[in-house]
Amino acid sequence: MADYQTLLVNKNDGVTTITFNRPEKRNAMSPQLHREMYDLLNDLRYDKQTRVIIITGAGESFCAGQDLKQYVIEMDSQPDRVRDEVREKSRQWRNEILRKMPQPVIAKINGWVFGGGFTVVTGCDIAIAADDIRLGLSEVNFGHFPGGEVTIVLTEHLQPKHGLYYALTGKTMSAKEAERIGLITKAVPRADLDKEVMEIANNLKEKAPSAVQALAQPRGEDPDHALGPAGLEQRGRRARPGGGAQLTGEAARRRANPPDHDRDDPHRRDPDDGLQALLPALRQLLVEQLERAGLAPAPALAQGADQPDHPGRHQAPEDEHHHPHHDPPARAPAVHVVSPAAVREVQRRGNHGQSAPFVSYSFRQPCEQNQ
Repeated sequence: MADYQTLLVNKNDGVTTITFNRPEKRNAMSPQLHREMYDLLNDLRYDKQTRVIIITGAGESFCAGQDLKQYVIEMDSQPDRVRDEVREKSRQWRNEILRKMPQPVIAKINGWVFGGGFTVVTGCDIAIAADDIRLGLSEVNFGHFPGGEVTIVLTEHLQPKHGLYYALTGKTMSAKEAERIGLITKAVPRADLDKEVMEIANNLKEKAPSAVQALAQPRGEDPDHALGPAGLEQRGRRARPGGGAQLTGEAARRRANPPDHDRDDPHRRDPDDGLQALLPALRQLLVEQLERAGLAPAPALAQGADQPDHPGRHQAPEDEHHHPHHDPPARAPAVHVVSPAAVREVQRRGNHGQSAPFVSYSFRQPCEQNQ
């Protein structure tokens, strides 16, 4: 095993523990730490004796993010080749190598986690934290914003409102809150942290490596098979407009043309049959809710939406006394539909493919159709 300046490495009975060893800097990530983590993880990837990996920090911190003095200020005086090398290794070990390790990786969060430290936590398959630690995205407190690899945490591991709240306010969160919003797996009493992590590690190392690898990292061309951080990232990128990680080759063909083994089965049911059976009940429920609110449903909705509605602007009935359900209050013009997706599906199917009108909560004017 190589000698490391910023890491401690301990191998014991199939479990390899990596400790960030810069306690005087709260284990902030320096260029040297990035180089060493890049090399170490690449070595462990092919180490048959390592069944489980644990990552933790020395002293009172897990990881305080980037060492801005060394990573930013001092790096500016380095040649372009050196800067590019360090930045690429920083990105690769956290955003690619760590997420795609064949062994399961556990983050044992023993102390503070700030900024770039979030990328290490989310890159691990399991994250267990002492319940008295704090985590935070403090960049905004210093006139900056969470950038680089931290943006993956905000966009793919946290719900938008959670990520924006902590990024905008710079406030810290407790381990229990981090567990609640899904940033970590579990918060445990500090006295139980070591025991809890080792119980998980011992459990994992007894599992078949092939099964663990299939769960933790993508297999073949289809990242949907992965449940770990790598698969999560791939699915998140594909779900975003313009995102990458598109399927190719045989996997793309299977998705575009799924097999239909029971096409000629006389007992085969159309998957839409259940939805079609629910449409009348959904439509009636919506009409009743609108009436209780003193609003007039759109004519197509009230009549069962069997015919396409008149294109253009929807108008209230000329003779409101002929409305099939009730006479709306004088101040309430016709309102079209409310916003749930089920209602839009009712209109879309009822109108034989016509565009559903935009939702309007206004009591003054009806709204335009979708363009």
